[in-house]
Amino acid sequence: DLHSFPTRRSSDLVLTTQTVGEAYKRSAVIKRYQAEDGEQHEFTTFFSEELVSVLVVAVTTDNKIAMTYQFRAGPEKWLYDFPGGDGEPGEAVEMVARRELVEETGCTPGRFEYIGECYEGPYINIKIAVYLATDCVYNEDAIHLDEAESSQGAELRFVSAAELFAIARAGDLCVTGPFALLFDYLDNLSVLDRKSVV
Repeated sequence: DLHSFPTRRSSDLVLTTQTVGEAYKRSAVIKRYQAEDGEQHEFTTFFSEELVSVLVVAVTTDNKIAMTYQFRAGPEKWLYDFPGGDGEPGEAVEMVARRELVEETGCTPGRFEYIGECYEGPYINIKIAVYLATDCVYNEDAIHLDEAESSQGAELRFVSAAELFAIARAGDLCVTGPFALLFDYLDNLSVLDRKSVV
């Protein structure tokens, strides 16, 4: 028999938080659920539930996608990622997305639209707001990487939609949620790229 877990946060959820580090706002959140049959289950999840995170799929006027490329300690490899980051408490989510886009890529969008939300993994509490920025104009002088990004050797790379699909297939894309949310858009962009080559 499958246990019946609450479909949303309710009074039968006991939540305790133990901070395991101050760097990058990381914490461990121990969640205990009581199923309808009375059995209790404990899960260790990560990051504060109040943390606001954003990712932006940024497409330039010549249909290139702005990506960051940097070493990721968890998987112990260099990965591509969409520009993004975390906001401060009370900061408007769209403003976080616009700021992170400019700071990490130097791109100013012609159009900016909210696409949806995704999660990084089953034990990660962060809900990621995903935006699509199109007709982006690049200005190298606008890039302002934070200390962690600079010290980790973060690089800005512009890839075609076809290259992004190859990166994803190779397992070299850090967070795949935005890719999935915008799959049709990116697939159409890839088709346009192929037609322009012929």
